Amino acid sequence: MSTFSRTGAAALARASFASTSRAASSRTYVAIPAPELANAKGEVNLAIRTFDRMRNMTYAFAIVRAIEAKYGVVLNVEVLKDADTLRPANRMFVTLLKPIELEGEQHFEIPAPKYNPAESTGGVTLAEVQAALGPAQSMDDIEATEGEMPRTIKFTLEPRTGRFREFRYMRYGNRRSYGEIREDNEIVRALESFSGGFFGGLSGVSDKFKDLITEATVDPRERKAAEEAEETLRAEVAAEEAQIARDLAAQKAKRAAAANAAAVQAVAVEEVHVKEEEVVEDKISRLEMLKNRALEAARRKAAADAEARQAAVASKAASAAARVQAAKAEPALAAKEKKEKETKEEPTAKSAWRWFEKK
Repeated sequence: MSTFSRTGAAALARASFASTSRAASSRTYVAIPAPELANAKGEVNLAIRTFDRMRNMTYAFAIVRAIEAKYGVVLNVEVLKDADTLRPANRMFVTLLKPIELEGEQHFEIPAPKYNPAESTGGVTLAEVQAALGPAQSMDDIEATEGEMPRTIKFTLEPRTGRFREFRYMRYGNRRSYGEIREDNEIVRALESFSGGFFGGLSGVSDKFKDLITEATVDPRERKAAEEAEETLRAEVAAEEAQIARDLAAQKAKRAAAANAAAVQAVAVEEVHVKEEEVVEDKISRLEMLKNRALEAARRKAAADAEARQAAVASKAASAAARVQAAKAEPALAAKEKKEKETKEEPTAKSAWRWFEKK
């Protein structure tokens, strides 16, 4: 009686879960998608990227509901966590039951779940989770108050290209530990010895969970594997979170490097433009200087040509005037020369006679 009162609640709470675990362990290895649903051209593993960080898990639930409304049942959901803020990142992966064919990247926009941080100090409420897990809503279903823009979730859907990594805890995580098996065994045997309890209120309970006793004889190798899976669960999860943190840090560093490279390129382009402008201005100034020099030389040449023409005209005028004066003075000079010549000649006999006659 004391044993049942101490641990009975825990066993009853695990009863349905344990029966489900047995059913799952009996068919641990299944093919996804099923062979009858296989499609060589289809995809079941999809990657989702939201434009902004998800505020909480209700955003992921709303995205899953939107995908199920269009492509069918979703079997598995993986949401990456931001190691800095411990909130969902903008990446998640889903596995569908039926393969689909996607023509490139698909874009979606759905209403965002209602969430008020001021009213949810400890996180999202059960009502908010239930609302997110309800039927998927379209953009036409949004009812926004006057003057307020409705909040939406924008995300893309594409085939998952990375290799799916299955940890051992995914296979053994749902199995009960050896201590839980021993505890459940004691509880069921106590129920059997209790014979239905007072007034038959617990009648048939031991028969319903008597299968839990058979698992006490679990194979030691499987029990050891389950215990090892439990021991390595935290290490694997920590390693996965560390890998995600490294990937996010690498992405941040890559974006920072790209921004720095873009800034350096922009500065280089600006410097090239400045140099080109300086070269153009230098060429323009040199052309202006050469143009001014050419104009000055042309003016000087024109002035020299004008002076030369004036000198030539003056020289021609002076020579013409000299020729005219010479022409005018030529008869007088000829007569004077003739007279002087006659005066200087010695008179001959005949000339002397004539001279005397003149006398």
